[in-house]
Amino acid sequence: MKQYIILLVFIATSINLIAQNFSGYCNIGINGSQVSGDNLSGFDKFGVNFGIGTNRIFHKNIFYNIEIKYIEKGSNNPKLHQNNITEINLSYLELPISVGIKNNKYAYDVGLSYGYLIKSQEKDKYGEVNNFNQFNNYDVSVFSSFEYKIKKQIFFDIMISNTILFWPIRNHSSNTTLWYNQGQYNTVLALTLKYYIIK
Repeated sequence: MKQYIILLVFIATSINLIAQNFSGYCNIGINGSQVSGDNLSGFDKFGVNFGIGTNRIFHKNIFYNIEIKYIEKGSNNPKLHQNNITEINLSYLELPISVGIKNNKYAYDVGLSYGYLIKSQEKDKYGEVNNFNQFNNYDVSVFSSFEYKIKKQIFFDIMISNTILFWPIRNHSSNTTLWYNQGQYNTVLALTLKYYIIK
């Protein structure tokens, strides 16, 4: 875990040092998420996300972006009675890297994100479950985001992400697979405010 954090900080710092036309920012937001294959459909699990990042324009209006953030994922449906599990709580430290286009008002990017699992928990109607099928230590996801300028240095961002199909966050309890369904996957819809420190 310590080595992973050091690596993330080193990568972000290195990019900042070599960049000449970059913007740094901090952000905070909320997100709704679900885990496919758990019978708890819908973006009913609410969590938070926050982090720091930087982006650099390298050709006209084309930029790359790198960020370090904390994000909460999972699923939640306390009214479900057909399935014992009513809540999944997952906390990740993530490194998203993306490429996009931008102007003075808008920005759009797509990218990949590697998440390291910090904490996992499952609950049923009686409380926490201790003998659940363990989650993988990572979540590799693809994402897309759209950013809109509210006022100088403050932007609103909407992002959707999904775990890459062939790298599920864990296997199905039955261990059955299909070519497009290898296990369970995180899907997240996030709303975030960004404050640019350097612009």
